[in-house]
Amino acid sequence: MKELIEKRKQYTNTLMEVYKKKSEEYLNDTQSILDREQGFREYMKEKISVSSFQKGLDDFVEETKRIGNKIIAEKSEFNELLNEFSLKDNDFSVAMLTNTRKNIFDKVEVEKVLKELEDEFDNEYKTIILDYTNKLDQLFEKIKKMVELNRKFVVEYGGLQLTETPVENEYKPIYDMHDQIYNKFIYEFQTEAYRINFLPQQIKSTYTRTTKLLDENYDIFSDLLNDLEQSNS
Repeated sequence: MKELIEKRKQYTNTLMEVYKKKSEEYLNDTQSILDREQGFREYMKEKISVSSFQKGLDDFVEETKRIGNKIIAEKSEFNELLNEFSLKDNDFSVAMLTNTRKNIFDKVEVEKVLKELEDEFDNEYKTIILDYTNKLDQLFEKIKKMVELNRKFVVEYGGLQLTETPVENEYKPIYDMHDQIYNKFIYEFQTEAYRINFLPQQIKSTYTRTTKLLDENYDIFSDLLNDLEQSNS
């Protein structure tokens, strides 16, 4: 059992190094999106003009293209990682269960080891995961507020009429173009940025699931149904 546990620990450490690297990249890219949203305001501070607002859009379009292309590659790589993990994770669970049922491993000792693995994982990575998620939440909230501020400017300043002559809001088409890109982009980006948390969730849940399966009378389908009902409620 010792060799099996050691391999599991090493593999978990490898996976979490990938997680830490990807989480840092996602935070950097999220900050970059915020910077581009703030860019509209920064250009307008230099000179209030339609051309300044257009510069903000140009920077935004360029950055979303870069990140969008990156997301496509990241999504494919992460899917491959999850598939690989699923296979190795299954091998680990099957080995623990099979050897226990053959009385090669002591059931009480296996339960103890699985609990230790779960606790060790929490002690080492729980703060890292929460820190990433909280920072991501805060950045997305800042982006949302900045987008609202930019739209407010377009509505209230872009259509400002100082004379009796009707004024065409030249800022609106620019930010309309921004919205067309932003609405689709931000949904896809957020999905992938939060999705990497699925990896540590699955690593940890393996220990709970395997412990339950040690009981030969355990009804996995009833348990899954309860989880589904709780999530729906």
